[in-house]
Amino acid sequence: MQEGEVLRVSDLKVAFDVNGSPVEVVKGISFRVCSGAVTAVVGESGSGKSVTAQAIMRILPRNGAITAGSIEFRPESGEVTDVVQQMANGPSMRALRGSAVSMIFQEPMSSLSPVHSVGNQVEESLRIHARGAGMSRKELREATEETLGLVGFPNPHRAYDMYPFEMSGGLRQRAMIAMALICRPALLIADEPTTALDVTVQAQIIKLLKELQDKLGMAVLLITHDLGVVANMADEVVVVYDGRVVESGPVEDIFRDPRHEYLKALLNAAPHFDMAPDHRLAALRGGNRGVIEMTKGKVKRSQPDDRPLLTVSGLSKIYHLRRASIFGGPAKVIRAVDNVAFTIRRGECLGLVGESGSGKTTVSKILTRAITPDTGTIIFDDGDEQIDVLALNERDLKRFRPRLQMVFQDPVSSLSPRMTIGDILREPMQIHGQGSRSEQMARAKDLLSSVELGVNALNRYPHSFSGGQRQRIGIARALAMNPDLLILDEPVSALDVSVQAQVLNLLKDLQAEMGLTYLFIAHNLAVVKYMAERVAVMAAGRIVEIGPCESIFDAPAHPYTRALLKAVPFADIDRPLVLDELVLKGSSDPRNWPDAFRGEMAELAAIDLGEGHQVLARQTADIREFHA
Repeated sequence: MQEGEVLRVSDLKVAFDVNGSPVEVVKGISFRVCSGAVTAVVGESGSGKSVTAQAIMRILPRNGAITAGSIEFRPESGEVTDVVQQMANGPSMRALRGSAVSMIFQEPMSSLSPVHSVGNQVEESLRIHARGAGMSRKELREATEETLGLVGFPNPHRAYDMYPFEMSGGLRQRAMIAMALICRPALLIADEPTTALDVTVQAQIIKLLKELQDKLGMAVLLITHDLGVVANMADEVVVVYDGRVVESGPVEDIFRDPRHEYLKALLNAAPHFDMAPDHRLAALRGGNRGVIEMTKGKVKRSQPDDRPLLTVSGLSKIYHLRRASIFGGPAKVIRAVDNVAFTIRRGECLGLVGESGSGKTTVSKILTRAITPDTGTIIFDDGDEQIDVLALNERDLKRFRPRLQMVFQDPVSSLSPRMTIGDILREPMQIHGQGSRSEQMARAKDLLSSVELGVNALNRYPHSFSGGQRQRIGIARALAMNPDLLILDEPVSALDVSVQAQVLNLLKDLQAEMGLTYLFIAHNLAVVKYMAERVAVMAAGRIVEIGPCESIFDAPAHPYTRALLKAVPFADIDRPLVLDELVLKGSSDPRNWPDAFRGEMAELAAIDLGEGHQVLARQTADIREFHA
């Protein structure tokens, strides 16, 4: 190892035993991590990034083994240890793991125990390792609360006794970071630390990790597929494809002068705010797709119709979390949806954006009659008749459902593992009595062709497909009934950037060919800009701003919309992430907004800014100072 290096991985190879045969997934990866620096390992799912991190920690699954190479680690003591030569569960490896080298995992909810308090779990690392030896219970708690404060908990003393389910995603991720840092490791491995987070929470975590790295002087190995995060955090970048390093170097060289075609494709596959209206994402791979056969009476429209297909007005949903007690305690009321109103024109894509908890998914469930609202109306106008969706009885609702279908966020849990793809695609047709078995199978083949999957997929099960392929199967199932309106609930949030590009291009093609109308729900604003003609911004159960895509992105009026836009990390080292005070305090909390934008709904009104651009504000407020 050279001077200043904390970690050096040389010609690492990892194989998995699959049905008695070794399958090599890491094929000779080499890189280094220097003291006080961030090295980012970038690549798609299946490229070998996370397996490499597991090999460094020696926590590979039972059927995985390091077959060649070395992993040299030098902590502050200065003694070089080849991790490969250590027993995975031996005393020397246990002494290193958690104290000298720690790891933040991708999904904090599944990584934290639901039956132990956060303080107990963070403190556990300190009790196990040498730093906590001889400390009293009081000293352990004080050290734990100090670390919780270090990672940004506003009230560390209270947070110590809280459980993971009581915390937001951002606070759970901070708890994971506290657990990794409490022993002050020389190396921190962060495996996709921001993937599952909202854009503003992601920005806060990026800022936090940078500040902690500078303050503690530790080395960081960042594993991610988000090039925006890489541009804002990394000093060196290692690009991995199919278990091999295809390009590496300083972050400046990687972004200013990419050489390998795979890296260029990754950079071109990500949507961004500077895209031209006719821009098409560069998908890394894709098959030949057939045009789906339309049923009789269906009309293709290439341009949006001015007449609304769906009109939503006065939609509200209140949850009572706790009844008032016999002693007069107040009931806790959550306004999940608060007087929401919008229209969707036939043939257009309306983007609905906002952070987790803003009410987006609740609105989608109300539209599909999965949840009954307290107030409001939903009118579906097919051109021949106006249908009051909320007034439909059970029989009429069953007849209506094919016209409004949904694509879910998680492509794994939304498909039955016990059904073949053919059965999954035929199921909606069977439920609604459409066609014979042979006609249903023919339709299923057409659907698979339309989403770039061959007919050989019919007899396979969901587990044999990748995440992107499973999401395309979900889209095909939603299209089986020839819907007029598709509700897409975070359809690409769980996908790599390259697979995301394939799915987004597919959705745009299907919209053009079939005249589909989309309600596209997302928290990734760049994705919404690529897909939508109009955007509705939702916060605290309300639509706070709505208008044409250009108006929302070029001249946002609401402080929450501005905070969302500022929190997006660009895959451009010349445009670093600069967070304003609102993002740091919590942009989704109306208490942090200026007076002009907060109050009861009766005090607020949709103020028209021209060309269909509206913002929710006090009727007496002068919002010209906010409208650029």
